[in-house]
Amino acid sequence: MAEKLYLDHGDDPYNQNVKNSSQPISNVLIDEATYKTRFTTDLTVNITDDQSPACASIGLAAQQFPQ
Repeated sequence: MAEKLYLDHGDDPYNQNVKNSSQPISNVLIDEATYKTRFTTDLTVNITDDQSPACASIGLAAQQFPQ
């Protein structure tokens, strides 16, 4: 958090797209602006509503990980 880089899901480093890629693992991290756009502008909020539109962004970094 001090570097303002985030995982959009804790399992992203273990995702097969990430594991099978030759790209650096650091590419799975998203910056603060991306986090705020996908989830919430308030970084202290823990989204607990499983119907929240933010849920569609969970794991997106691993899904879109470059090969």
